[in-house]
Amino acid sequence: MTRVSIVIPCFNDGAHLREAVESALAQDHDDCEVLVADDGSTDAATLRELDTLDELGVRVLCLDHAGVSSTRNSAIAAASGDHVLPLDADDRLAPAYAGEASRLLDADPAVGIVGAGTEFFGSDAGVIHPDVPRPEAWLVANQLPVSAMFRRADWTEAGGYAQDLRWGEDWHFWVKVVALGREVRVLPEIGLYYRRRPGQVTTHVPWDVQEATRARILQAGIPIVTRFPEDSTSIIASQLNQLQAVKERRSERLRSAALHTWRRRSGRPHL
Repeated sequence: MTRVSIVIPCFNDGAHLREAVESALAQDHDDCEVLVADDGSTDAATLRELDTLDELGVRVLCLDHAGVSSTRNSAIAAASGDHVLPLDADDRLAPAYAGEASRLLDADPAVGIVGAGTEFFGSDAGVIHPDVPRPEAWLVANQLPVSAMFRRADWTEAGGYAQDLRWGEDWHFWVKVVALGREVRVLPEIGLYYRRRPGQVTTHVPWDVQEATRARILQAGIPIVTRFPEDSTSIIASQLNQLQAVKERRSERLRSAALHTWRRRSGRPHL
């Protein structure tokens, strides 16, 4: 049986950390390691919660604040498992997720990523059951949340999570793993319970930040384009058309707003 390391970065999220840890400890896989990496938390409640984890048999890494990618990389580097399952500190895992995903990786050396269905809770509810993504689909959109299992060896070969990206570091990492030629599988069951919260960073990403990440995605995905040239160019062209349409609608809204403001301030009548 292959050891699984569940790695949980945490920054001032003690209010939800215990739920995440308990869901990791409740996995039915017989060889699971749970490792929490503290990203320099300053919140007193979070620090108190971190102090209680040792008695649960959870390893805690105390790090200087460096952001989620750096913290996740440090946790994986310190992990002892050959399979890695990341978990955010405010989410939860279904009990069978680690075992089912690990068995899929053990059964087929060609598989490099195993995801599952996601159920949302908190400020929003819903369920997503992703299809198995085609390799070229990763070039235009993220296909799985951060809580999917991969091999620690592939994390090393891919260079880990990019620590300079301000958004989409998990998407970028998945593209690098797929670019290695690894296949993706998706379990039909719910594996992740994803907490929705008002004002989450992922719902308010500036255009320039998105553009920077997408450029890196395409750069990392060049081996995918090389392997699937026709499918990749078609899907990228389709995405560019959609982005151009969005940009044109946005420009028209800005022009209309500017014209409305000018007329209001100048006293000109509306046409």
